[in-house]
Amino acid sequence: MTKDHTLYAHWVELKQISKEVFDFGELENPTYEKSVTHQAEYTFDAGEENIAENEFTIKYMRQGNADYEEGLPVNAGVYNVTISRPADNVYAKFEQTYEAVLKINKAVRTIEANGEVVNSGYTYLTVTSGNIDDLSGKAVVQYTVDDKGTGEAACTNSIKADRIDYLTPEEEYQVYVSVTNDPNYEDVLQALYIESASTMAYPEESWSSHADTSWYNDTDTVFTITTPEQLAGVAVLSSNFSGKTVLLGADMDMTGYEWTPICDFAGTFNGQNHTVSGMVCANSNYSSKGLIGYTRSNAGAYICNVRVEDSCFVGERNVGGIVGKLQNADISNCVSAALIANGEYTGGIAGNTVWANISRSISYGRIIAKRTGYCGGVVGYLDSSKAINCANFATVYSRSRNPYVGGISGFSYHNDIIYNCYNVGTIAMEDGYYGAILGCANEYKKNEGATFDQCYYLNGSAGTHGACGATIGKTAIKSRKTAWFTSPDSTMSNICEDGTEGMNLVDILNTWSLRVDKAVVWEVKEGESYPTIIGMPESSR
Repeated sequence: MTKDHTLYAHWVELKQISKEVFDFGELENPTYEKSVTHQAEYTFDAGEENIAENEFTIKYMRQGNADYEEGLPVNAGVYNVTISRPADNVYAKFEQTYEAVLKINKAVRTIEANGEVVNSGYTYLTVTSGNIDDLSGKAVVQYTVDDKGTGEAACTNSIKADRIDYLTPEEEYQVYVSVTNDPNYEDVLQALYIESASTMAYPEESWSSHADTSWYNDTDTVFTITTPEQLAGVAVLSSNFSGKTVLLGADMDMTGYEWTPICDFAGTFNGQNHTVSGMVCANSNYSSKGLIGYTRSNAGAYICNVRVEDSCFVGERNVGGIVGKLQNADISNCVSAALIANGEYTGGIAGNTVWANISRSISYGRIIAKRTGYCGGVVGYLDSSKAINCANFATVYSRSRNPYVGGISGFSYHNDIIYNCYNVGTIAMEDGYYGAILGCANEYKKNEGATFDQCYYLNGSAGTHGACGATIGKTAIKSRKTAWFTSPDSTMSNICEDGTEGMNLVDILNTWSLRVDKAVVWEVKEGESYPTIIGMPESSR
């Protein structure tokens, strides 16, 4: 025998086992029960073959998954089963998949009104989902409060999943929960979860009685403050800051006393990307309300790099999250996430602007105009002013008669400019003029109307209204380039910037900022969908 020859033993062809030895019959349809396993019913009939049922391995795979179940199925879904048996001296390897042999239906979830509030502030409630049994990690839980019969858009959780934000201080609410996308349960919508939950009461004392001014002197021009008492001292010393700079050296929690606005401010206020929270200002003694009530006319004040959150400003005239009335002054890189209400001039960043600029700023929260006036997501009223590179996420709502409400600005009075801004906040009202970008444009003089170019909005954010709600005068709009989108990654309805065809929102915004500012201004952060300003102050939560 040569080395190239191999001696083979006599062999017999292995027998094939028929797929029909297993018969699954009709589809099984049990309903999901927590921790309860299910299996498909079948019959085993080997006929004349010398094989036993226990020689086979049975594995389940949920349709849509790539991996087999460990053991018998528990979770809702439609399952295939793969049955296998290794080869032996008589039978060939057997492996067959039987499709849709078991369907575990979703169960109906029952929500008990036994939820708990674990923390509360002036404008928020923190709720635990721990009382909702058998909650999947894939489920989406959203809390909502009743609207107190006002007809306002209901508050929902926003920045954190367990919080309900932008509520009214000293108010009692019922909390409802919706649970969706749970793979084992049908969706639950607006089920009563907490019968009664209250936000913190309005403070009775003023910060002006607890202010620290010992850090101030007439000689120095730059002051760094690090305590709430020192910030209250800035308000006491309001009119003394011409030519001076105030720096925030820490986050400030102003909970406990009513905020006294910084008024007649003429200097520079630089938050250094810190957050001021817990401010409540509802005292009728102040006509202008915000972190800063108003800036001194013709002083050139500058406010930048600060975030206001978990705060509430309620007033009769000029109300804003950062500044109530901005006169001959600039705001840059600021964020407002607050409840702002009642003013004749009401805005997320500023209520009223005259010869002023707002840039690179974002408004969250809830903004409510409860009297005839002007209400905007970023600014309520523009007069010879600009809003550039701004965005609104806030719900803007009015119950007034004949107000002007807009996603970026409620009203443009004279020669105003809105550039490279966008709105995704809900804009709604009972009776008046409203638009996704601008509520109304006014013709002050011929050819001195509003310019709002490269401005974008989420389709439907102002209902059936478009970018602008109304105009007063034939030349109320000097230039208008607006477009809507359906998602942050969708293309625009119109081309507002050359060379942006087919681009998504963040790329379009940065095309303009690169051309004009020579810088990339916008980014989409990990875990978020919509663009925000690069380097903007982050939440202290």
